[in-house]
Amino acid sequence: MNRVLDRLAGLASVVGLFMLSVGYAHAVDKFPKKCVPFGAAALHHAIDTSCGVEGQPENPAGRLQNHVKTNYCASGTPQIGQIADFVVLQKAVDGAGIDYGNSYRHEHGPPDDRGPLTSLPGTLKEGGVVSMVGFMVDPHYSPKGASQAGESVNCHRKGHATADIHLNLSEEPLELTKANKVAELCKTVSAEIIPHYRPAFLEVDQLTLVQDFPVKNYRSIVFRWKPQGLQRQPCKGGGPGTDFSLGDPPRLQDRGMFGAGSQCLRSQRQIKMDDS
Repeated sequence: MNRVLDRLAGLASVVGLFMLSVGYAHAVDKFPKKCVPFGAAALHHAIDTSCGVEGQPENPAGRLQNHVKTNYCASGTPQIGQIADFVVLQKAVDGAGIDYGNSYRHEHGPPDDRGPLTSLPGTLKEGGVVSMVGFMVDPHYSPKGASQAGESVNCHRKGHATADIHLNLSEEPLELTKANKVAELCKTVSAEIIPHYRPAFLEVDQLTLVQDFPVKNYRSIVFRWKPQGLQRQPCKGGGPGTDFSLGDPPRLQDRGMFGAGSQCLRSQRQIKMDDS
């Protein structure tokens, strides 16, 4: 009798292990790995399994915006971009009468139709790829607090590993103070790095190491409304005065997101590792 019970127990263990392995095999990431531009440096995060390209939007317009923000598959010849180009682009949107704003302030929110954003006059448009050389300014997680709920694009997940990284790109080195922050950021254009498959060298601690060096960015263009707490600043042009930002890199250049600047980024990272 004991032998029979032992065999049944062993069989149950085997079946349990088989069920676990089958369950693991069928665990498919909600976020597609197609077009992820980081090669072997890409790291899998929990959010890749639990949150897809749409995130958890509050409305259809938010769904459309999240799709653009999480697009790794932007393609085409990169257009050279400068701060002044984004000021012109913002004026084109306002001149076209596109309805958008901050829904937390009882404004419209993201545009219901993003089609007009892809047919604006000039060479830069939403979804296009831009190449821009600049200095990174103030890279930080958004939200900054790890215990705060994240954006809808990241399914409101908590923690830095599931948060976007926000930064600004300037055509010259900037040193921000409490007194000059608004004025200085008006000279910049904003950029974001989403958490999906984000490699270690694109985390805030590593980006901070290269703020004194110009880096070359290849990114897609995104028009986004400002969520709660990120109201538009009274800028005359550029940075927080525009609602355009640079989204995530559509592909790697020179084995690194920053193209020619990637060598600098890797050397700075190595210095930190050697000093630790």
